[in-house]
Amino acid sequence: MSVRKKMVLSFSGLFALILLLVSAGGYIFVKEQLSRQLEQRLEASVEAQEHRIEGWLNAKKAVVELTGNMVRKLSGNAAVSPAWLGVYQGMDKDFVDMYFADTAGKMVSAKGWALPAGFDSRQRVWYQAASKANKVVFSDFYIDEGSRKLTATISMPVFTEAGQVKGVLGADIFLTALSEFVKDLHYEGEGQAFLMNRQGIIGVHPSEEMISKNAL
Repeated sequence: MSVRKKMVLSFSGLFALILLLVSAGGYIFVKEQLSRQLEQRLEASVEAQEHRIEGWLNAKKAVVELTGNMVRKLSGNAAVSPAWLGVYQGMDKDFVDMYFADTAGKMVSAKGWALPAGFDSRQRVWYQAASKANKVVFSDFYIDEGSRKLTATISMPVFTEAGQVKGVLGADIFLTALSEFVKDLHYEGEGQAFLMNRQGIIGVHPSEEMISKNAL
């Protein structure tokens, strides 16, 4: 083989190697670009749903705050009746019940519960959480025993006009709409989203059998 042919073959091999490296580099670059674009689109979709969920929850919070302010203006706790609370509960179809407990532990609800002997509202999680935070709080979601629906409790402390603690107002809400928001979260028809609380208990999942299971 002539020296010229050897040089041509050598350069041809080198050129092929360079093309291979360039092609591989181009593939990696394109792959990274596509992955970045996919991630950005997915983040945008998640952010949009976050704003949607936040707006939905804030609407529920506003109803509870309105009711709490009206309780504050009442001359006495005796004026807080089931019928009175029922008016405010009826402002939103997602509210299951609304109730008020005074500092003595006496409670009245829109549903007119007949409380068992020895029941003390001050020992309930919703009462203590609002008292400790000194503001409106949302509970972790839970599965309502009666309806088997995803539920959460909103509670807030109520003060008198003089600034003294009057009691705590609470409201249970079905999170059905919230479940739909989460189920709608996907990218171009692919992937799944689910909702779990701080303990890892799944409340919303495309597969019903996963509800109430621990994801952690």
